[in-house]
Amino acid sequence: MRFIRLCLLLPLLVQPFQVSADSALSVPSIGTYSSSAFRVTTGQCGDCPAPRQGLWYFQQDSIAVPQAGQPLSGFDKRLTLDAEARAALASNPSGLPSLILLGAPDLLPDARFAANYRVGDGKISARWHLSPRLKSNRSWYDRHSAAFFGTQSLKLRGEWQNQQQAFEVRSIWPRSFGISASQPLQPLRADENLQNLVQADQGGARLPFNSRLLWRKPGSSSGLDGKAAIGIMLNGAQGDDDEAHGGHIAMATGRIGPQGDFSDLLISNFYSLDIYSEKGIVAAVTPLDNYLGDLNSGQQWYRPSYMLLAVLNNDRPATVTQDALNRVMNRFYRHDVVYNHSRLNCTGLSIDTLRALGWQIPLAGNSGEIVSRIGFALSAIAGGSIDSGRGTFDYLQAELSRLLPAVGFREAGGDLLNLAQQRTGRQLGAYEQQLANSLEAVYFIRIPQYPSSRKWGQAPVFSNFEYVRRTPLKESERQIVPVDKRPFPASLRD
Repeated sequence: MRFIRLCLLLPLLVQPFQVSADSALSVPSIGTYSSSAFRVTTGQCGDCPAPRQGLWYFQQDSIAVPQAGQPLSGFDKRLTLDAEARAALASNPSGLPSLILLGAPDLLPDARFAANYRVGDGKISARWHLSPRLKSNRSWYDRHSAAFFGTQSLKLRGEWQNQQQAFEVRSIWPRSFGISASQPLQPLRADENLQNLVQADQGGARLPFNSRLLWRKPGSSSGLDGKAAIGIMLNGAQGDDDEAHGGHIAMATGRIGPQGDFSDLLISNFYSLDIYSEKGIVAAVTPLDNYLGDLNSGQQWYRPSYMLLAVLNNDRPATVTQDALNRVMNRFYRHDVVYNHSRLNCTGLSIDTLRALGWQIPLAGNSGEIVSRIGFALSAIAGGSIDSGRGTFDYLQAELSRLLPAVGFREAGGDLLNLAQQRTGRQLGAYEQQLANSLEAVYFIRIPQYPSSRKWGQAPVFSNFEYVRRTPLKESERQIVPVDKRPFPASLRD
């Protein structure tokens, strides 16, 4: 026990620092928006412009909502999701998200852990402790985490307690995770593609943070500070969850900060609203550092992540894309559309939105009729029910670029590079043309898994066959975390 306590206190080898905290909105921008366009509140607010259905999910959470008079990304329940996304193309100025999940109200933008559970930035010191761990969460900060974060500079989200005598840490993000504007150009070799980069070193969960400049527009400036960006975020497979070999995908938009900081990009995270996630994940538009670093719901605590980040010389593609995602998220909260693992999951919702805007992301096809029927029969026998077979059949029939996150990432990311290099071989639509004209640079970013009590993750699967190889055929042998259903109140339907 003494050894464990000592390891948890590995940052003790330095003198205590001093610390000051700011509002979670004390950043120049959040996404592509000025942070002054928002205010901090909770889902219990009575005067928020967000749909009441969205507020219901965040009654106890810190959120940012637009200030009065700001343009909003609306919704029209009479429209299809595709038409909803296309409405963003005609919107000028683009609307703001109705709510942004901040995770916590306060921010330590440049802090270090120090002796005796102190945290500081050189001004004043305070004690720190971790936010409560969800009972169902199998991943938690331990001695390996303490060694990893050490005394390096960190961005911490959390909340002041006891008259600012203690800081409750909610999320952790290393400040060293930034893009270097001076790194050399390293385009994909003839024998490389995005799938190779993701799968290298079994997904690279234990490797250091790395960014690679894949393309730069000839004659463009290498400066990054303040430039708009669009990112495709791919999260890897979890190492001990047989429901999570497919990984997860989400879109990112925003601005690059000083020293290549991309932590204030906004992530549009589509996730099933009708269950209580064992990690406390709720679908939302949220800052990237919160999406990846939240102690319970953060992706980096249980798997590696990858992002293809496009740097732009024009805000419009990023703001239009975010406006479209905001509109779909509003409809998602209202349950005008319901998450479905095979028909409309995180990949489908994200890729469908991009295609609705006019980005002709190539299709990847499905597993074929014969394979689907064989899969139906085998699953029905192994699972002992027609429902088991039907579920497998639906997965095998689904178009892979909107089913599997890794395939969606590969197809969208590969096409983004083709747009940059003017080699799509097709007539470009208005959105594609503006995106292509705005591109200045494209980076591939690999973000390592945070060391914790959780088993190391790996690269996500790129095919249904790979998924089958990783997963025990018998359902009784699969590692699955049971979750409770979250019924949507009838009073919120309209």
